[in-house]
Amino acid sequence: MTVFNCLFEPKKTAIKDGAVRLAISIKAPNKKVAESIVVGKLWEHYPANGDGYFKPKVWQDTPGQDRSEIGVFDEKFAETHDFDGEKWVARVMPESNGDQSGSGEIIDVMTLSPRERFAAVLLFSATEIDDATLSQVVDYLDNMDNTDLNEDEEPDRLNRFIISSMEAHEPVKAMDAAGLNNLIQKIFAHFENQRPGRAAIYQFIKSCDAESETSTSTSTSTSTSTSTEINSAAATVSSQTVEPRTYAHTYATLDQEVALALLPVNANEKVLTSTLRAAEDVIKREREDFKRWSIALRTTEKILQYDRPSIFGVIQNVPAKDTHHFPESLRRHIVAWLEKHGRFESGEEQPEAKVKSLGSGHFSIDGLVNNPASNEVKKTEMVAPAPVSETQSQQAKEQLNDMGYGVYATSEEPEQPLSERVKGLVTQCDELVKRVNAEESQQQAVSDIEKSLSERPEEEQENLALWKRVFRTDERFTKAFAVNGGGTSINGTYMTMLATREFGPKGIGWGVDILEERFDAGAPILRKFKGQDGNPAWEVIPNGTGGILTELHHVIKVKLWYLQDGERGEEIAFGCTPYLYDSKYGPICDGEATKKSLTDATKKALSALGFSADIFMGLYDNPEYRQQNKAEFAIKNASESAEDAARLRQELDEKLTRVANTLTSGISEHELSKVFSSIAREVEVHRKDAEAKGDKQHANYLSKRLRRLTEIKDGRIAELNKAQEKTA
Repeated sequence: MTVFNCLFEPKKTAIKDGAVRLAISIKAPNKKVAESIVVGKLWEHYPANGDGYFKPKVWQDTPGQDRSEIGVFDEKFAETHDFDGEKWVARVMPESNGDQSGSGEIIDVMTLSPRERFAAVLLFSATEIDDATLSQVVDYLDNMDNTDLNEDEEPDRLNRFIISSMEAHEPVKAMDAAGLNNLIQKIFAHFENQRPGRAAIYQFIKSCDAESETSTSTSTSTSTSTSTEINSAAATVSSQTVEPRTYAHTYATLDQEVALALLPVNANEKVLTSTLRAAEDVIKREREDFKRWSIALRTTEKILQYDRPSIFGVIQNVPAKDTHHFPESLRRHIVAWLEKHGRFESGEEQPEAKVKSLGSGHFSIDGLVNNPASNEVKKTEMVAPAPVSETQSQQAKEQLNDMGYGVYATSEEPEQPLSERVKGLVTQCDELVKRVNAEESQQQAVSDIEKSLSERPEEEQENLALWKRVFRTDERFTKAFAVNGGGTSINGTYMTMLATREFGPKGIGWGVDILEERFDAGAPILRKFKGQDGNPAWEVIPNGTGGILTELHHVIKVKLWYLQDGERGEEIAFGCTPYLYDSKYGPICDGEATKKSLTDATKKALSALGFSADIFMGLYDNPEYRQQNKAEFAIKNASESAEDAARLRQELDEKLTRVANTLTSGISEHELSKVFSSIAREVEVHRKDAEAKGDKQHANYLSKRLRRLTEIKDGRIAELNKAQEKTA
């Protein structure tokens, strides 16, 4: 067999406990097996400190090379030799004139590269390190660069995320060692007992940056050398003057900025012609992430008033790369980020006119009061124009436009005196109330599944009664998986709860009997080795009984029984789970395969009765269905308190306002139809819930708002068609 040499480097915490470098040689068929063997030996010989060492460095021995004794850990050899990347080399011991402690040269961490400085402070929490410690830092970073993320142990994975997140945030590179140490300790304290990803750590570092900028602007002290926040260099970078746009900002240029941010391009970076063409290609191909970001930002209130860095920032600081796949999470991120970091290009936001929605299509504007009971507009103090300024009049119109009533709030007539314009605004408000109250038709927005079930004959309706009650799945009890093509997994306990709700306690109203249990052999498990010609080859693994090692799959056959309307029903189902299988670490045996198979079979049997059938029917692959389903369960799961009911209605009103803005300025019929169909389904869910609770007033209000959105959409489509005919 081939001989492999191995070197174990101790971690910082282990060094404090007396751990030292270890060298060992081992015979193994290949490098991966050698690594597995020496790790096992490490735990065997050093059980109290097995996790105190980094992943071993393993390389093939060459003839004539110095090495330690085979199969034995050698501490002295590791002290007198170093690994140069290819082989052992004798360590050169400097002349010390009687000083046996080594060179001990102190190195200022500020002279190191940012990445080495981050790693040094992270591993050793020291402002000064010596040459031996620096060697460990370099080796640690080299090991990180040459190993895959999936091979990292949990502490090393966290260290990898922290270092890469600090590298990605430019202001951190200017920090001294004390500031870095304080920041790292903050990260450890904030994410204690958690397993954060790179995006979460990066967002936390940026939030510390924002706090530092705020404290720097309000503090009277100029000393930042021992600050626990990011130092003044970070604040200086964050507070740079923002250059205004040199072009008219429209929804078309917004799409262009979205595409550039996704490439990604820095907000203040000069855009080259080639980069601009790449952005236009993203828009032309309607890339998935671009489409979702574009729609989400277009429906954000006053989005065109934000400066260029705000648009780039909200996109490039998203907490996770796949956030755009989840509309509600994306909406929360946009609103929260712009509220905290967004800036208007024109400076401070102007005071707004006081426009208040009273519900059911009624509202008040400053001194203009709309009485819901009589639908009569009381024009108070409108004889003289003095009480209402021109600014207030314009702001009132903008507010009406934000609320989705821009058709009535905007006038294209020639400039009029202020008093006439105010009177005209009141007339438009009066007209708005009359038209909203006179609407009679409503566009129905029910899902295809519900419509199909509701149109069945009466006899079939009875047969489908159970199916209709349980076929929808609460998204809170699902999670996505990527193996075998990917899909959506349902929580087994959740399905058990649903079955208990329908049939009664398990074991009394329903239950599962195991009919058969076995292990089925699968494909042979192979191992890789280096052939005589030096090329990799594969061979089967003996099983110790004269045969070869193969995959084993645990298979279980169950009978699910249940009682309904005094009758007993039964359903047969199978469950299957890999028990022994191959992986990149070698053969693996799953000790919980039997439990997983039983859960799998139970879920399969319940799905045949209609439980969580929307997932098995593929409806969860449709983002629009998931959005509607999530809204429906949000209403069902909300408490009946007045605060929650008011919050849900307010959120819906705000969303309707944003959608109205988008429909008013849509640039294509496809975009208008897509935006409208999504909000129509959501409004219908809320309307049905209001009707079920007997709240006819709110149900009518939602019907009117939906009809108003329909009018805006149809009107905009008509405008686009006319413009297209003129250019034809």
